[in-house]
Amino acid sequence: MGCNRALLCISSALLLLFNLFYSFLAIGTITGTQFISDSENGSIVSSDGNFKLGFFSPGKSQARYVGIWVNKISERMVVWVANRKTPIKNSAGIFKIGGDGNLALFVGNESSTPLWSTNVSAVAPTQTSTARLLDSGNLALVADNEAVIWQSFDHPTDTLLPGMKFGLNRKNGLNQVLSCWKSIDDPTPGEISSRVDPRGSPQLFMYKKSVPYWRAGPWNGHNLNGLPDLATRLQNHKAVQIDLVNLTLLNNDNETYIIFQPRKGDLLSIIRLEPIIGTSKRLVWHESQRWVTLGQVPRDFCDEYARCGTNAICNEDMLVRCGCLPGFEPSYPQDWYLKCLETRKKKPDECGKGDGEGFVRLESVKLPDAWNSTIYGNMNLKECERECLKSCDCTGYAILDVNEGGQGCIAWALLCISSALLLLFNLFYSFLAIGTITGTQFISDSENGSIVSSDGNFKLGFFSPGKSQARYVGIWVNKISERMVVWVANRKTPIKNSAGIFKIGGDGNLALFVGNESSTPLWSTNVSAVAPTQTSTARLLDSGNLALVADNEAVIWQSFDHPTDTLLPGMKFGLNRKNGLNQVLSCWKSIDDPTPGEISSRVDPRGSPQLFMYKKSVPYWRAGPWNGHNLNGLPDLATRLQNHKAVQIDLVNLTLLNNDNETYIIFQPRKGDLLSIIRLEPIIGTSKRLVWHESQRWVTLGQVPRDFCDEYARCGTNAICNEDMLVRCGCLPGFEPSYPQDWYLKCLETRKKKPDECGKGDGEGFVRLESVKLPDAWNSTIYGNMNLKECERECLKSCDCTGYAILDVNEGGQGCIAWYGELTDMRYYIDGQHFYLRVDAVELGIYKSMISSSLFIFIYRLFFHNGSLNSLFYMTCHNTV
Repeated sequence: MGCNRALLCISSALLLLFNLFYSFLAIGTITGTQFISDSENGSIVSSDGNFKLGFFSPGKSQARYVGIWVNKISERMVVWVANRKTPIKNSAGIFKIGGDGNLALFVGNESSTPLWSTNVSAVAPTQTSTARLLDSGNLALVADNEAVIWQSFDHPTDTLLPGMKFGLNRKNGLNQVLSCWKSIDDPTPGEISSRVDPRGSPQLFMYKKSVPYWRAGPWNGHNLNGLPDLATRLQNHKAVQIDLVNLTLLNNDNETYIIFQPRKGDLLSIIRLEPIIGTSKRLVWHESQRWVTLGQVPRDFCDEYARCGTNAICNEDMLVRCGCLPGFEPSYPQDWYLKCLETRKKKPDECGKGDGEGFVRLESVKLPDAWNSTIYGNMNLKECERECLKSCDCTGYAILDVNEGGQGCIAWALLCISSALLLLFNLFYSFLAIGTITGTQFISDSENGSIVSSDGNFKLGFFSPGKSQARYVGIWVNKISERMVVWVANRKTPIKNSAGIFKIGGDGNLALFVGNESSTPLWSTNVSAVAPTQTSTARLLDSGNLALVADNEAVIWQSFDHPTDTLLPGMKFGLNRKNGLNQVLSCWKSIDDPTPGEISSRVDPRGSPQLFMYKKSVPYWRAGPWNGHNLNGLPDLATRLQNHKAVQIDLVNLTLLNNDNETYIIFQPRKGDLLSIIRLEPIIGTSKRLVWHESQRWVTLGQVPRDFCDEYARCGTNAICNEDMLVRCGCLPGFEPSYPQDWYLKCLETRKKKPDECGKGDGEGFVRLESVKLPDAWNSTIYGNMNLKECERECLKSCDCTGYAILDVNEGGQGCIAWYGELTDMRYYIDGQHFYLRVDAVELGIYKSMISSSLFIFIYRLFFHNGSLNSLFYMTCHNTV
């Protein structure tokens, strides 16, 4: 009996050892004879238990990958992927030391070609190669003499771990690049990447499709200039009690790299490139058992690379964010982002001759891109100033190392600036009646033909945009130094020469011909059953509208019904249900090409009408619903002007008409003689309101989207965004994140209501969220005659109703609008409205008492420029203490 019991114990022990051998091998180690197999759920764990390597499937994908992830936490965070470009379609994967001594991934039989390999030549023989998962999260292939042959830290995917070198090694040619996942289901490299640029003074860059997107640098002795100082932010948001990081830069002949390390050594912290939203985040695992975002870049308009162009500076707190540096002026006043040119060009023989030139100190600025800089490590500031004055190419300098009062300096060379072209406009008119084209009168490009509105404010004629040689027919603002084109006829069909003729065609339509009229027109108003030729007349009206009219003054066709990229005052913009007209604004493809670009805008009439911008047909920004005097979510310029009194420009009246026949908006400057337009901008993807200022330049008086929270649904569904908070995204009361590290995906209802529980007086009610942008109204219903109390009762009748708000804020509030289903694209902003969010009895009790046994309630009070309390943002997290 004792023997049998002993045999049973030995058998059990052998079985346990056998299982451990195949699933975990030696903890954290793969040798020449030990491997991990996907079919046996194989994995290895670092000796401290913090990291695990094994097979996984990301998100909803069924594909299999080998990766490293953070261990012992509820939310899997993958920090490295081996075969990110070559997924396995089944569970036949084997990860082992191959016959050539490399660490390799095979599918099935080892004799097959590996799907992925460390691919290092001249490694040690198989029996002496060992792969180890270190406590740092680094997977290292080492020889028996402990020399590192290959390591995952040299080949990062989308994540930086503490202690990881990130940069380039000039001896072995290693140049590391981080690249985000293509999506949460696909670790294939996405369009956002990051790397260190060693030119001049080293800097850290992010790229979007290889184009610079964000920059930090140069190094100033303790940080990369331009990186947010989290210490300062934490002082203003003391609720987030998480330690900071030390950043180190090494730059010598052999290598240039940066390393980050949490000051609190036991803190689980990573830096990660995020897919979808295109940011780099520093994430820490908090004691509340969730990932917390402690800083992200880019964080606002000015943080993106060169948003204001060259020789310019950006200020996020100003109404007009972009301005030229002292001594420069805009080459195109309406387009700050293109280039600022030097006001007075210095001649080479004038430099360093003591003619009174010197330096202006700009304080608290992000230093310029350092690719064209020179480092003078042993100079003080006075010596650097003298050195800079010796060369016409030197444009400025700064302290190199801010420690101990400042050491060394860095100087910038002149940027390459093309000469500006002076465009001369010929005022020759090829017609008799100003502003009119008749059946016998036309305009010809070869004769510089054009027509002008009767008040002289608008001109129609042939033009070539930017540097293009192609010819177009368009309308532009007249009598100002900078041509602003507001409408283009043949934007999709340019003319390649100056043979264009714009006239009334044989069918009575206004048409564009190239050469002989008998040819097919390149462009036409294309209206059927128009009046005969001799009774059709085209007029350029004082509003900037080109109208084709019959002899009875009936409008047959008008350019206002077919806008390009610009809204003019008095123009209806929306849809007409009787004639099927649905207007769309679309930006130019570039400043040289008026072909429709990827940014468009139109009115969405579903629920309560709203105004949308789209990027490649995907919602990008939204304003609405209409609240009686404005589209909810549009910035109130009156408030902004009070804080920026230097811009003395009047505001606009906005009007909405919504009936069975049509839905449209109209804007009109309150100051009638003000030259004002709304325009979709190419390149930067914004909609701007531009006004022509008495200083003879276009001034941007408001633009959208204006910040992170302004872009559509940045925080996902059932969530709210707050631009003034360290963690911008949070779930609405009664909801919790489906993926805590990825707020932007979705917040799910904490406790799902059952249909038979609705409207039974079980204590459910509403929490009032103040100063918010109301949710996307596509799933809303308007109750025009209800007051708020009646709306509350109506909402409680249906489980689908999630909240309500006042419909018209005038005269104390009239009518209401209720939402049925998910709530999308909410944010806090200074001119927002109250929103009444439906919550169950448990959640309502939390907010009424503000003290709960198992929950912490953090109340963030948001103060705006005037210092008054405008809103409360409630965030709940479970107490784990």
